[in-house]
Amino acid sequence: MAAEHKRLTSWEISQFLIEHGKPASAREVTEALKKRYPQYFSTVSEVYLRMLSIAKSHNSDCIVDDTVRPRTFHLKHLDDAFFRRFRNPERIDPRRRAIMLMTEDEKERAESESLRFALSVIGRSRVGSQF
Repeated sequence: MAAEHKRLTSWEISQFLIEHGKPASAREVTEALKKRYPQYFSTVSEVYLRMLSIAKSHNSDCIVDDTVRPRTFHLKHLDDAFFRRFRNPERIDPRRRAIMLMTEDEKERAESESLRFALSVIGRSRVGSQF
């Protein structure tokens, strides 16, 4: 029996993209899948990260259009080998997994910490250059 999950998986996302048959942004995919799977919850950024990992995989035939904003993905084919690699949890990049599992508040907090650090470095360099 399959494990219960509460978020959209790469399987649902890739299945939708192939059925859709044309380029789609992460927001479009998220909204369409919320209607199809109301029991799952995923943010646009989570869906985008999954779409990006599908597109970068050597097991996929995906065209990413960087000339438009938001970026669109056109998935034509995805080999089953893509899903086999996720059965081994040690193969998943821990940093990417942590980002995917963060809440929106945690992401904002992490971004603001980076900004605070950068401002503190700039502030120190200005203080040091005055003397």
